[in-house]
Parts: sequence; structure tokens; C-alpha cells
Amino acid sequence: MAQRDLDAALQLLAQRAEYITQADGAAIALQRDGHDGMICRASAGANAPEVGALFSNDSGLSGESVRTRQPLRCGDAEGDSRVNREICRQLGIASVVVMPVVNDDQVLGVFELFSGKPHAFGDRDLAALQRLSELVATAVKLARAAEASPELLEWALPMAPAAEPAVTAPPSTTPAPAIPAALREQKKKLWSALDVVTKVTNQAPDQSHVPPMLRNLRKCEACGFPISPGRTLCVECEEKKWRRR
Repeated sequence: MAQRDLDAALQLLAQRAEYITQADGAAIALQRDGHDGMICRASAGANAPEVGALFSNDSGLSGESVRTRQPLRCGDAEGDSRVNREICRQLGIASVVVMPVVNDDQVLGVFELFSGKPHAFGDRDLAALQRLSELVATAVKLARAAEASPELLEWALPMAPAAEPAVTAPPSTTPAPAIPAALREQKKKLWSALDVVTKVTNQAPDQSHVPPMLRNLRKCEACGFPISPGRTLCVECEEKKWRRR
């Protein structure tokens, strides 16, 4: 159940990354327990690898990002020796961005964007992907906590209603488990951050499998960056607006 809920959250994050950055594809790959390499856990768009595809830790742009723990950008796949040109040609990929998903000192995986156009991604796309990768790390930590403590399984990942102001255990006829303070903070962080992952059109992919908390979100009217419900501008654009007055 924890892995199922994690996959649903990862899939939504991949879809949102694709939409926010106007990429042709997005994928999230996580390290395989007890095995080398990473496996694709979420995929959105025609240019992205399929769920289940393997990513190398030792070669290519993904492997270099894992080793250096740095975001990497390829503006022209045909002229960049770090990427697999054959695979890029098969998938119609000209530009790639790789963001490592890091938790403390551990690289959990990578979050990648793909485009059929050369030099498609800028600094704003990197900033958005960085924020979304932090949500991936938090979701993975919550899933691991739920698996390690079965009594927390029903509590750790399901999303609370948007109107619920605080992190609380779901209603139950049995006494709620004692939730570690660190886990409460992780979930609170995830709930708050997921509020800024935005859906602004009616053409978004089907979300029937997505927890309710992750639906019906918004975008900054000025720059398109994710914002919390109830806002019309992100913090940066709001500050710029007041400075101009």
C-alpha cells in the first residue's frame, strides 16, 4: 500500500513537471534496493522512458548526476558525449535535464525532463524541478517510514483534505499510533509543498488514481510557477509587484 501510494504521488509529480516546464516528457527513477542502477517509477509524455526502464548509476547524464549530486543540463543531445545518442534518437530527445533526488547524504534517484527541441530548458525550469525533487524525497521518506512501522501505514502517505489546517491522524475506532515528531514534520512539509504543485487547465491527465489532496491546484498568473491555493502570484512576483508601486 505504501508503494502504491508513493507511485501515485510520483506519477502526479512527473505530470506536473512536464506541464510546468513545457517539457515533452518527464521521468522519476529511484535506486533499486539490493540491485545496481535505478528503475523508472513514474513517466509522463511521449519522449520519456517507460515505467520499469532501468537507469544506470555508472554512465550517461543520469550516472554523472548521481555521482556528483549536481543537476545537469544537456542542450543538444547530438553533440553531447554524456548522453546515449541512440536512445535519444529513438525517443526524439534533443534536450535533457537531470536533477538528483537527495535525502541527507543519500541519492535516492533522479528526476529528469526531456524535450524534442534543443536548448529547451532554462534556469526557471531547473528551479521548478529542484522544488519538485524535494517533494519526491519527502514522499520516499514517508513511504519508507510506513513500511518500517506497519501501524503507521494508513497514516503516513494518504493526503488530508485541503481544508484541514494541521497534521492529524485519520479518524479511527482504534487508538491512533504514537507518531514520531520527525515523521509528523515530514508529512506536514509534504502537504504544504504539494499545495504548490499546480493544475490550471482542464486538459490535465486523468487523476482518478491520485489522492484528493494532490488535485485542483494553481499557477502564478505572472510567471507560471506553482503557488499555494488562494494565491494568484508567487512570492517573488508578489514582491516585484509591490516594489513597482
